[in-house]
Amino acid sequence: MCCERWLACGLRVRYLPCYSPHLNLIKTVWCRVKGGLMPRRYDADVDSLRVAVVAGLKQLGGEELKI
Repeated sequence: MCCERWLACGLRVRYLPCYSPHLNLIKTVWCRVKGGLMPRRYDADVDSLRVAVVAGLKQLGGEELKI
């Protein structure tokens, strides 16, 4: 088993709970953008939604990623 080999190499194995949003950093960022920086709204198309999300991320000091 891989865990035994990792432990033999001095690595510590930690198991996370099935649902742990507080350990997921992007979940925290997205909650702030969606909840406070982009109040409930209706976007007519994907482009206007993208503009709103990018504006919210910029308010947090982030950058738009080209994916």
